[in-house]
Amino acid sequence: MVGTGPTNGNGSQDVAATASSSLAQKELRNLARFLAAWCDAVGVHPALLAERAEQVKRRWAREKGLSDAEIKRFGSSRPHFYRLLKGQITVDVGDRQMLQYLSEIFEIDVVQLFDTLADRVWPTVHLAPGDYIEAPLQDPAAKGARYLLPPEQLAGCPMHHLYIELAPGGSSGMHRHFAGTEMMRLDEGLSVTIRFPTRVRSRRTIELSRGELAFFDATLPHQVVNDSSEQARLFVSRNYELEEGGVVPAGDERRSDEQKSAVDANVPHAARHARP
Repeated sequence: MVGTGPTNGNGSQDVAATASSSLAQKELRNLARFLAAWCDAVGVHPALLAERAEQVKRRWAREKGLSDAEIKRFGSSRPHFYRLLKGQITVDVGDRQMLQYLSEIFEIDVVQLFDTLADRVWPTVHLAPGDYIEAPLQDPAAKGARYLLPPEQLAGCPMHHLYIELAPGGSSGMHRHFAGTEMMRLDEGLSVTIRFPTRVRSRRTIELSRGELAFFDATLPHQVVNDSSEQARLFVSRNYELEEGGVVPAGDERRSDEQKSAVDANVPHAARHARP
Protein backbone atom coordinates (compact mmCIF):
# COMPACT_ATOMS: atom_id res chain seq x y z
CA MET A 1 0.00 0.00 0.00
CA VAL A 2 1.98 2.93 -1.24
CA GLY A 3 0.35 6.36 -1.07
CA THR A 4 1.30 9.57 -2.84
CA GLY A 5 0.98 13.26 -2.12
CA PRO A 6 3.07 16.36 -2.80
CA THR A 7 2.99 17.80 0.70
CA ASN A 8 2.89 16.72 4.30
CA GLY A 9 0.28 17.71 6.86
CA ASN A 10 1.96 21.09 7.37
CA GLY A 11 2.03 21.96 3.66
CA SER A 12 5.82 21.75 3.37
CA GLN A 13 7.56 19.91 0.56
CA ASP A 14 7.20 16.16 0.74
CA VAL A 15 10.37 14.92 2.40
CA ALA A 16 9.62 11.39 1.27
CA ALA A 17 10.56 12.49 -2.24
CA THR A 18 14.15 12.85 -1.05
CA ALA A 19 14.32 9.28 0.17
CA SER A 20 15.43 6.42 -2.02
CA SER A 21 12.87 4.47 -4.01
CA SER A 22 13.69 1.42 -1.91
CA LEU A 23 12.71 3.35 1.23
CA ALA A 24 9.35 4.28 -0.32
CA GLN A 25 8.61 0.58 -0.84
CA LYS A 26 9.90 -0.60 2.53
CA GLU A 27 7.45 -2.23 4.88
CA LEU A 28 7.27 -1.32 8.54
CA ARG A 29 7.97 -4.91 9.48
CA ASN A 30 7.72 -4.50 13.24
CA LEU A 31 4.63 -2.29 13.12
CA ALA A 32 2.19 -4.98 14.25
CA ARG A 33 4.23 -5.78 17.36
CA PHE A 34 4.61 -2.10 18.15
CA LEU A 35 0.88 -1.35 17.81
CA ALA A 36 -0.10 -4.44 19.79
CA ALA A 37 2.23 -3.40 22.64
CA TRP A 38 0.82 0.12 22.50
CA CYS A 39 -2.75 -1.21 22.82
CA ASP A 40 -1.70 -3.25 25.85
CA ALA A 41 0.04 -0.23 27.40
CA VAL A 42 -2.90 2.15 27.09
CA GLY A 43 -5.70 -0.40 27.42
CA VAL A 44 -7.20 -0.14 23.94
CA HIS A 45 -9.31 -3.06 22.63
CA PRO A 46 -9.66 -3.75 18.87
CA ALA A 47 -13.40 -3.15 19.22
CA LEU A 48 -12.66 0.44 20.23
CA LEU A 49 -10.29 0.79 17.27
CA ALA A 50 -13.12 -0.16 14.92
CA GLU A 51 -15.35 2.57 16.38
CA ARG A 52 -12.60 5.17 16.07
CA ALA A 53 -11.88 4.05 12.49
CA GLU A 54 -15.47 4.64 11.40
CA GLN A 55 -15.35 8.14 12.92
CA VAL A 56 -12.07 8.95 11.17
CA LYS A 57 -13.35 7.64 7.83
CA ARG A 58 -16.51 9.76 8.02
CA ARG A 59 -14.48 12.84 8.91
CA TRP A 60 -11.94 12.22 6.17
CA ALA A 61 -14.69 11.73 3.58
CA ARG A 62 -16.11 15.09 4.63
CA GLU A 63 -12.89 17.08 5.13
CA LYS A 64 -10.67 15.55 2.44
CA GLY A 65 -13.39 14.95 -0.13
CA LEU A 66 -12.43 11.29 -0.57
CA SER A 67 -14.70 9.13 -2.69
CA ASP A 68 -16.26 5.87 -1.48
CA ALA A 69 -13.70 3.95 -3.52
CA GLU A 70 -10.81 5.89 -1.96
CA ILE A 71 -12.10 5.51 1.58
CA LYS A 72 -12.80 1.80 1.17
CA ARG A 73 -9.13 0.78 1.41
CA PHE A 74 -8.98 2.02 5.01
CA GLY A 75 -10.19 -1.02 6.93
CA SER A 76 -12.43 -0.40 9.93
CA SER A 77 -13.85 -3.76 11.00
CA ARG A 78 -12.86 -5.63 14.16
CA PRO A 79 -11.43 -8.55 12.12
CA HIS A 80 -9.33 -6.03 10.16
CA PHE A 81 -7.66 -4.74 13.31
CA TYR A 82 -7.15 -8.25 14.68
CA ARG A 83 -5.30 -9.10 11.45
CA LEU A 84 -3.31 -5.86 11.61
CA LEU A 85 -2.16 -6.53 15.19
CA LYS A 86 -1.18 -10.09 14.24
CA GLY A 87 1.03 -8.82 11.41
CA GLN A 88 -1.19 -10.18 8.64
CA ILE A 89 -1.59 -6.73 7.03
CA THR A 90 1.48 -4.88 5.77
CA VAL A 91 1.96 -1.12 5.65
CA ASP A 92 4.66 0.53 3.54
CA VAL A 93 6.66 3.49 4.78
CA GLY A 94 5.60 5.52 1.74
CA ASP A 95 1.87 5.12 2.35
CA ARG A 96 1.38 8.53 3.94
CA GLN A 97 -2.41 8.39 4.17
CA MET A 98 -2.46 4.95 5.76
CA LEU A 99 0.13 5.96 8.36
CA GLN A 100 -1.79 9.10 9.23
CA TYR A 101 -4.98 7.02 9.44
CA LEU A 102 -3.34 4.61 11.90
CA SER A 103 -1.90 7.52 13.87
CA GLU A 104 -5.35 9.02 14.40
CA ILE A 105 -7.03 5.72 15.24
CA PHE A 106 -4.40 4.58 17.72
CA GLU A 107 -3.99 8.17 18.98
CA ILE A 108 -0.23 7.98 18.66
CA ASP A 109 2.27 10.42 17.20
CA VAL A 110 2.90 9.25 13.64
CA VAL A 111 6.66 9.67 14.11
CA GLN A 112 6.65 6.86 16.70
CA LEU A 113 5.49 4.48 13.98
CA PHE A 114 8.90 4.92 12.36
CA ASP A 115 10.58 3.36 15.40
CA THR A 116 9.75 0.19 13.45
CA LEU A 117 11.54 1.36 10.30
CA ALA A 118 14.87 -0.41 10.84
CA ASP A 119 14.67 -3.83 9.20
CA ARG A 120 18.35 -4.70 9.48
CA VAL A 121 19.22 -5.98 12.94
CA TRP A 122 22.86 -6.56 13.88
CA PRO A 123 24.94 -7.53 16.95
CA THR A 124 26.82 -4.24 16.48
CA VAL A 125 25.74 -1.03 14.75
CA HIS A 126 27.96 1.84 13.55
CA LEU A 127 26.22 4.89 12.03
CA ALA A 128 27.47 8.21 10.67
CA PRO A 129 25.32 11.39 10.81
CA GLY A 130 24.55 11.10 7.10
CA ASP A 131 23.16 7.57 7.46
CA TYR A 132 19.93 8.64 9.16
CA ILE A 133 16.61 8.65 7.29
CA GLU A 134 14.18 11.54 7.54
CA ALA A 135 10.69 10.44 8.57
CA PRO A 136 8.42 10.98 5.54
CA LEU A 137 5.57 12.10 7.80
CA GLN A 138 5.26 13.88 11.12
CA ASP A 139 2.79 14.82 13.81
CA PRO A 140 0.53 17.59 12.43
CA ALA A 141 0.86 19.31 15.82
CA ALA A 142 4.63 19.67 15.34
CA LYS A 143 5.99 22.89 13.87
CA GLY A 144 9.29 23.35 12.04
CA ALA A 145 10.47 19.88 13.07
CA ARG A 146 12.50 17.22 11.24
CA TYR A 147 12.85 13.68 12.60
CA LEU A 148 15.91 11.62 11.56
CA LEU A 149 15.81 7.88 12.30
CA PRO A 150 18.43 5.12 12.14
CA PRO A 151 18.22 2.60 9.26
CA GLU A 152 19.59 -0.19 11.50
CA GLN A 153 19.06 -1.28 15.08
CA LEU A 154 20.79 -3.45 17.66
CA ALA A 155 19.44 -6.98 18.05
CA GLY A 156 17.32 -7.43 21.18
CA CYS A 157 17.90 -3.86 22.35
CA PRO A 158 15.00 -1.98 24.02
CA MET A 159 16.62 1.37 23.16
CA HIS A 160 15.34 3.55 20.34
CA HIS A 161 17.09 6.72 19.27
CA LEU A 162 16.73 9.52 16.73
CA TYR A 163 17.71 13.10 16.01
CA ILE A 164 15.23 15.98 16.08
CA GLU A 165 15.94 19.25 14.29
CA LEU A 166 13.86 22.28 15.24
CA ALA A 167 13.79 25.53 13.31
CA PRO A 168 13.72 28.79 15.30
CA GLY A 169 10.27 28.87 16.92
CA GLY A 170 9.76 25.19 16.09
CA SER A 171 8.40 22.48 18.39
CA SER A 172 7.45 18.84 18.60
CA GLY A 173 3.88 17.85 19.33
CA MET A 174 2.84 17.11 22.90
CA HIS A 175 3.37 13.38 23.34
CA ARG A 176 4.42 10.48 25.55
CA HIS A 177 5.84 6.97 25.11
CA PHE A 178 5.93 3.48 26.55
CA ALA A 179 7.17 2.98 30.12
CA GLY A 180 10.87 3.69 30.27
CA THR A 181 13.42 6.50 30.39
CA GLU A 182 14.00 9.18 27.77
CA MET A 183 17.15 11.23 27.31
CA MET A 184 17.47 14.46 25.30
CA ARG A 185 20.80 16.15 24.58
CA LEU A 186 21.14 19.47 22.76
CA ASP A 187 23.98 19.03 20.25
CA GLU A 188 23.45 22.20 18.18
CA GLY A 189 21.69 25.50 18.82
CA LEU A 190 21.44 28.00 21.66
CA SER A 191 18.80 26.45 23.89
CA VAL A 192 15.51 24.53 23.96
CA THR A 193 12.77 24.07 26.53
CA ILE A 194 11.23 20.72 27.45
CA ARG A 195 7.70 21.16 28.79
CA PHE A 196 5.91 18.76 31.15
CA PRO A 197 2.34 20.10 31.61
CA THR A 198 1.27 17.34 34.01
CA ARG A 199 4.08 17.61 36.51
CA VAL A 200 2.56 18.03 39.99
CA ARG A 201 5.86 18.53 41.79
CA SER A 202 9.20 20.10 40.98
CA ARG A 203 9.67 21.89 37.66
CA ARG A 204 7.28 21.77 34.76
CA THR A 205 9.98 22.94 32.35
CA ILE A 206 13.64 22.09 31.77
CA GLU A 207 15.81 24.46 29.75
CA LEU A 208 18.73 22.88 27.92
CA SER A 209 21.75 24.83 26.69
CA ARG A 210 24.12 23.39 24.10
CA GLY A 211 25.86 20.28 25.41
CA GLU A 212 23.40 19.76 28.26
CA LEU A 213 21.05 16.79 28.60
CA ALA A 214 17.96 15.77 30.52
CA PHE A 215 16.57 12.39 31.65
CA PHE A 216 12.90 11.85 32.43
CA ASP A 217 10.08 9.32 32.67
CA ALA A 218 9.07 8.63 29.06
CA THR A 219 5.39 8.20 30.04
CA LEU A 220 5.15 11.87 31.06
CA PRO A 221 3.46 13.98 28.37
CA HIS A 222 6.17 16.29 27.05
CA GLN A 223 7.05 18.72 24.28
CA VAL A 224 10.35 20.24 23.20
CA VAL A 225 10.30 23.87 21.99
CA ASN A 226 13.01 25.96 20.33
CA ASP A 227 12.37 29.57 21.35
CA SER A 228 15.85 30.68 20.25
CA SER A 229 16.94 32.39 17.04
CA GLU A 230 19.08 29.45 15.89
CA GLN A 231 18.21 25.99 14.59
CA ALA A 232 18.45 23.29 17.25
CA ARG A 233 19.48 19.67 16.86
CA LEU A 234 18.82 17.17 19.66
CA PHE A 235 19.89 13.58 20.13
CA VAL A 236 17.04 11.60 21.69
CA SER A 237 17.33 8.14 23.22
CA ARG A 238 14.53 6.08 24.78
CA ASN A 239 15.14 2.98 26.89
CA TYR A 240 11.89 1.06 27.14
CA GLU A 241 11.23 -1.19 30.16
CA LEU A 242 10.49 -4.53 28.54
CA GLU A 243 9.01 -7.27 30.68
CA GLU A 244 9.66 -10.94 30.14
CA GLY A 245 8.66 -11.86 26.60
CA GLY A 246 9.26 -8.38 25.24
CA VAL A 247 5.98 -6.93 26.50
CA VAL A 248 5.97 -3.23 27.33
CA PRO A 249 4.30 -2.46 30.69
CA ALA A 250 1.55 0.12 30.80
CA GLY A 251 2.95 3.51 31.72
CA ASP A 252 -0.11 4.49 33.78
CA GLU A 253 0.54 1.63 36.21
CA ARG A 254 3.83 3.25 37.20
CA ARG A 255 2.32 6.58 38.19
CA SER A 256 0.65 7.64 41.43
CA ASP A 257 -3.06 8.46 41.64
CA GLU A 258 -2.10 12.12 41.96
CA GLN A 259 -0.12 12.00 38.71
CA LYS A 260 -2.93 10.18 36.89
CA SER A 261 -5.42 12.84 38.01
CA ALA A 262 -3.10 15.55 36.75
CA VAL A 263 -2.88 13.86 33.36
CA ASP A 264 -6.65 13.55 33.08
CA ALA A 265 -7.19 17.17 34.12
CA ASN A 266 -4.53 18.87 32.02
CA VAL A 267 -3.87 16.88 28.86
CA PRO A 268 -6.28 16.29 25.94
CA HIS A 269 -7.44 12.71 25.41
CA ALA A 270 -5.24 12.19 22.35
CA ALA A 271 -2.18 13.47 24.16
CA ARG A 272 -2.85 11.29 27.21
CA HIS A 273 -3.01 8.17 25.13
CA ALA A 274 -0.17 8.73 22.78
CA ARG A 275 0.89 11.94 21.13
CA PRO A 276 4.66 11.66 21.75
